[in-house]
Parts: sequence; structure tokens; C-alpha cells
Amino acid sequence: MNILDELSTFEASYYQEVEDLLFTFGILCAWFGLYQLIQQQITKNQILNIAANTDPLTGLLNRRSFNQNVENSTDNNPSAYLILDIDHFKQINDTYGHAAGDYVLTKLAKHISKSLRKQDRVARWGGEEFLIELKHCDSHTAQLKAEQLRALIERSDFHYSGQYLSITVSIGIATVANQHLNRDEIINLADKALYQAKNGGRNRVVLASDLKQNE
Repeated sequence: MNILDELSTFEASYYQEVEDLLFTFGILCAWFGLYQLIQQQITKNQILNIAANTDPLTGLLNRRSFNQNVENSTDNNPSAYLILDIDHFKQINDTYGHAAGDYVLTKLAKHISKSLRKQDRVARWGGEEFLIELKHCDSHTAQLKAEQLRALIERSDFHYSGQYLSITVSIGIATVANQHLNRDEIINLADKALYQAKNGGRNRVVLASDLKQNE
């Protein structure tokens, strides 16, 4: 074999190796592109899932998502439900505007979230109301935690556009002490306790069990 034949063989082998490398590179690029598309789709789905399950203003669970989480829970330990309502919230909106109201809701949501344990849940229940689920919690402990939260909010600084806003909350509590009541009925009891807290002068905590004793 002369040198020309050797060069020809080398050239053919070289081009074959280059072709194989390009083919492999093309496959890798295709897989990388597919991976990127999958990641983008996952991210898109995550964004859609977050949007569907959270309140856009506060970032808390929304009512629908809270209900689903509770329904899917397999934890049968006692829980307490707290409904928290901002006192005179309409007056804040009317006096300072809805942007001020949004500021109060957002800051209040942060205060609530920081005060809870990892296993607890909180949702924006609607308007200026928040629903809190305290896991593994009896009525006495729930009342103590609710009172601590009420006092924390009362002494917190709420300043909007140079104005000091005096913010207080009323809280109604009901505990899962009666196995004959379903979750909706227990939350309804907490709502009745909240109604009593509002009628009793606001900025206070009322237990649903106390309502029964007073009837």
C-alpha cells in the first residue's frame, strides 16, 4: 500500500470518526433540548399549581386548597380551628384606600405564618378573614396560642404612607373534641365564636365551648 492509499484510508477513517462524533453530539443536543422542554413544562405546571392553590395577595393557601389539604389528611389527632378577623377593616379601606388594606392583609399574613409551627396550616378564608388549623392541639393550648397571636398583632407596628394604623383582631376557636361533628361543622362553631368576639367588643378571643356553657 502506497502513501496515497494510506492517506485515503486515514481520511476515510477520520471522516467516519467525525461523523460518529457529530451523530453522538446531535443525539446529546436532542436529549438536552428535550430535557429543557420537560423542565420548562414542569416549571410551567408548578407555576399553574401555585397560582391555583394560593391567595395571590398574601401567598397563603386559598380556601379551596385548604379544604383539599384537610380532606386528604390522614391525621386523626385532635386539632383546633381558629377564625381570625381584622377589626374595623372596612374603615381602613374607606379611610386610607384599598392599597392600605392590602398592606395590612399582607403584613398580618406574615405575622400569622411566623407564629405557627410547621405542622399547622393557615389560609386566607375570604376578605379580611383567616382560618388557622392547629394540629395536635387541645382547647386550652389553642386559646393560649390565639391570645398570644392577638396580643402580637395589637402591639405590632403597621405604618402605611407615614400613617400609623392601629390594627387589632378578633378570634373564634373550636376544637375537634366531638367526633360526631365534621370539619365544616367545627369551622362553623369557630365562626360563631368569632361572631361573639366581634359583638363582645372586638380585640378578643372566644372559645366555642364557652358559648355552649353560656347558652
